[in-house]
Amino acid sequence: MDIECLLGDFLRARRATTLPSQAGLPVSGSRRTPGLRREEVAMLAGVSTDYYVRLEQGRERSPSDQVLRSLARVFRLGDEATDYLYRIAGPERPVDMAAVSGEVSPRLMQIMRSFRHAPAYLMNHRLDLLAFNSLSQRFYGSLVRYNNCIRAITLSAEAREFFTDWEQAIRDKTARLRAGVAMARHDPRLHELVDELTEASEDFRRVWARHEVLPGPGTEMRRVRHPQVGELSFTNLMVTVGGAPGQYLGVVLAGPDSASERALADLAEDSSAVDS
Repeated sequence: MDIECLLGDFLRARRATTLPSQAGLPVSGSRRTPGLRREEVAMLAGVSTDYYVRLEQGRERSPSDQVLRSLARVFRLGDEATDYLYRIAGPERPVDMAAVSGEVSPRLMQIMRSFRHAPAYLMNHRLDLLAFNSLSQRFYGSLVRYNNCIRAITLSAEAREFFTDWEQAIRDKTARLRAGVAMARHDPRLHELVDELTEASEDFRRVWARHEVLPGPGTEMRRVRHPQVGELSFTNLMVTVGGAPGQYLGVVLAGPDSASERALADLAEDSSAVDS
């Protein structure tokens, strides 16, 4: 992963996926690619074509706030993608690497253990698994041995069987990993992870090239096929951890009085019996 190319790569990817009709341009004649041309982006953003080309080529790395706002408007970026654009175009913000590297507060461990009927885990901007409760280990099974959410989804054959919505799962986690890149561009372990997955997985290369962005906190709707309790649908809720920037607490929540909630309760009872 070349951090010097982050801005140019992102702009090229967004230009390729933004249709002229989305940008308010008339479509006439045939086009070699469905996306916008460089000169069209430059016109819409109010900059010269030469300046925009320099942005994509990495020869211009300090665009003004006005230019960034204009590009976000042209590419119809949401809040998460806009924040990513600003982060990779500006100076890197300081990150408490001790917090994201694995130091977990005892109080947080106590909170996770108190979730008797909800799998809970803690991860950082690299999606490393820093800690998890016993039900989370029972729920995800052998996937936890990968010690990283995106590595497990990408490289594990079991993940393709476990996640019935595997394609959406890898897209969501890859988009969260990309947000992590913006948070800590010079983290060598993050670079190693991206390079490892890029080399090992064609699927990761394909999804990574989409340049989709999701923040660390948020929600994901997941469907899985658990070998013990069958099919479940749930919300994977991730929230920031106060006092530990870059750490996110994930909790698996099933709908009230649903079959998935009852299945989690059954799994929790089995887990308690094993622990005792």
